Amino acid sequence: MQAGESLRLPIKKPARFGSGTSMTVAVLKEDWRKPDGEGRLSLGKTVGVLEQAERVVMEGVAGS
Repeated sequence: MQAGESLRLPIKKPARFGSGTSMTVAVLKEDWRKPDGEGRLSLGKTVGVLEQAERVVMEGVAGS
């Protein structure tokens, strides 16, 4: 969660952790899809959020 704070991405812990074949490590507190001024999907803003999320994961992995 520290990586999210340092990169200013609003994330929280998932409701539960499991031991399956995949794992959720964080959940965005807001919608990752970003609209433009007319309510349509802004590809640039949306990709920016996904890139931020990728940086959070990479920082978390590097710090472990």
